Parts: sequence; structure tokens; C-alpha cells
Amino acid sequence: MKKIESITKADRTIVQVGFNDDIRMDMQEKIKQLYRFISPAKDFSLYYPFEIDQLEDWKTILDWESISSNRQVKWSAEMIKKYQDKWYWFSLWSNQSILCWDAELLEEFKNKVVWDFILSTSIDWTKELHEKFEKYLPSHCNFDSIKKNSTDNRERFIKDSGVYNLSAVFNELYLYAKPIDDKEGIFILHDAIEEYLNSKISENLIK
Repeated sequence: MKKIESITKADRTIVQVGFNDDIRMDMQEKIKQLYRFISPAKDFSLYYPFEIDQLEDWKTILDWESISSNRQVKWSAEMIKKYQDKWYWFSLWSNQSILCWDAELLEEFKNKVVWDFILSTSIDWTKELHEKFEKYLPSHCNFDSIKKNSTDNRERFIKDSGVYNLSAVFNELYLYAKPIDDKEGIFILHDAIEEYLNSKISENLIK
């Protein structure tokens, strides 16, 4: 692996590209200390940008109520369908980062979604959707009000989607990094956390 220049500031390590073994081991020890004193499992569930295969790998230890509110997840219809029995549907329905709601998905889960809170969604609301699902909607929610609120919610999420609002505990699991394309960003030490979470699965210590 290419040698990496790194600078340590307080509890974070700033790196240019990737991670070398020394940095990874240092962060691994830090993660162990965090788990020893305060379990950040809920924060991890709330803020990590999960993909569908990662949810499958860690489904037994994640906090699904927190995942249902996670605004960093790569949401898809496939994901919503696959884990339909694990979602907290009120939180999922109010999660304005979920942009994949469409007629097919709404039809499949019409008895699970919380229609009373339709104004909290980011659905691309259309006349066709309104006509199809009008009987489920609260009386005060006409087409114009749903369209305005859902559009505002969606545009606000898209505008703010690059902003990370991390808790103090979870922030300890991150480090500032510059990836190969030189675009600044914040990236989790996925391999170190995965290794540690897997060890806790076998020990049955994460609650």
C-alpha cells in the first residue's frame, strides 16, 4: 500500500489516502475504549451510511429504530421491502431522506405507513398519487398542502445532504480524510468498526 502521511490532532488522525496498519490499530484501540464505557451502537445505527448488504451483515446488533431515522442510508425500494418487519414505520415514514417512495411502494405498504404524517415526507407527490391514496389521507391534507410540504422537505434534504450532524460519542469513531479524488470528506474506519462489531456479536455483549 502507498505510504500515507498523517498528522494527529487531539483524538483524530488526518490522512491523505486510505489507512495504514498503525493508524488502523490505534483507532481500533480507541473504539474498544469507547465501547467499554459508552456503547455508541444507537449512534452508529443513526448516522452510518449503510448499504443493503451491511444491514444484512449487522442486522442482529443494530438499533432498527435509529436506522429508520437515519438520513445517511442509501435508501431504496429493495431495502425497504427486504427489512419491512424490522422498520419502525413512524420513524421511517417521517424520514425525509427517503426519496424512493412511489405508487408501487406506497401500495405495497399502504397499511403500514402513517398517513396522518404525510406532510413530513419527501414524496414526489402527484395528482395521480393523490387520487390513488386520497382515502387514506387526513381530511386537512389536500393536494396543494402535501405537494408543497413534500417538495420543501425533499429540497431541504438534498441541499443539506452533505452535512454530517454527528453526536459527540459517534464523532470519536470518525476521522477527517482526503480520498483519492481529493474531495474533502468525513469517512468512518469501516474495517476497524466491522471487526470490533463482529467480535461483539460472538461475545453477545452489544445491547
